[in-house]
Amino acid sequence: GGDRPEAAHRALANASELSWSPGDAARVALWVGDAPPHPGDIGPAMAASELLRARGVAVYPVAASGVDPAAEFVMRASALLSGAEYVFLTDDSGVGDPHAEPHIPCYEVEKLARVLLRAVWTEVAGRRSEAGEDAIERRVGQSVAGVCQQTG
Repeated sequence: GGDRPEAAHRALANASELSWSPGDAARVALWVGDAPPHPGDIGPAMAASELLRARGVAVYPVAASGVDPAAEFVMRASALLSGAEYVFLTDDSGVGDPHAEPHIPCYEVEKLARVLLRAVWTEVAGRRSEAGEDAIERRVGQSVAGVCQQTG
């Protein structure tokens, strides 16, 4: 903790070298962090994310604390490459250091355990699992049928 930047590229590369279950299995990796890779290691981090995608592993980054904007960018790109979803912590739980507000106009806040359970279920089912109304703690922005409605 407290050491910026982080060696995320190594963690992703190590994850790509694990012996993942072959065949028709759900493969999920969680990347929890708040700092970007070292400037020269962003390319290797993206290459490792691409290797994970090629192995059928969905990378779900979990942005913690006051996530650095560069870290958010790399984490979002990693999730996008693997067909996963960028997950972020908020201050709603009242736990831990202050968390950075995400750079998106619409989102729903759920308990982290439910978000991660939905992520796994999404991979098992092969289709996105939406949050139930009972799981949503709060909404930011207006979303209609999964599309953010921006005004102005």
